[in-house]
Amino acid sequence: MNGASGNESPAVSIPFFRKLIRAAKLDSNLYEAIEHDPTALKHALVAIIFINVCSVVGSVIYDVRLYGKTILSGDLPIVGLTVVEAIFLALAKWLILTGMIYLVGVKIFKGTAGFREIQRTIAFAYVPVALQLLLPLFSLYEWALLVLVGTNFWMIAALVIAVRQSLDLSTQKAFVIVALTGTIYFIVSILALLPIVY
Repeated sequence: MNGASGNESPAVSIPFFRKLIRAAKLDSNLYEAIEHDPTALKHALVAIIFINVCSVVGSVIYDVRLYGKTILSGDLPIVGLTVVEAIFLALAKWLILTGMIYLVGVKIFKGTAGFREIQRTIAFAYVPVALQLLLPLFSLYEWALLVLVGTNFWMIAALVIAVRQSLDLSTQKAFVIVALTGTIYFIVSILALLPIVY
């Protein structure tokens, strides 16, 4: 179901940035190839790091512009620390979301995939978030907000494709899994942040 064509090249033969572009285009054959290629886990790890560095750098530069500061006026160490923290947080979120999708998708919806297969495809579903690197190009808050919202909805669409291909389920079931795990993940994240905020 929803499989790759018989002549689809293995993911290992696809260059890293071509993987990113095809993932952003919601290419189901690419997600299928990644699912079946254990060596793609290295690129998945690099993708998570690359995507989050792009997102954080874009957000930090945008905030620096918004508050009238420059990175060269003493904010550079903070930016570096923020990027490192974001990478560790992103890796943790990747593992947690993969675990949740595995539990719901395999144990409840009877999808056919191992943890690593889901993990590899999920990593590439984050690709649209890398476009948040472009945030500093927008001087109006409304446009920046549109980029943030747009890239996140795009990522959700990619997650549906990734889940569908890795679990070999219908698009409808994949959407339900993404919606359910995403909602649970969001609630848990908010509850985890409450002690920090208050």
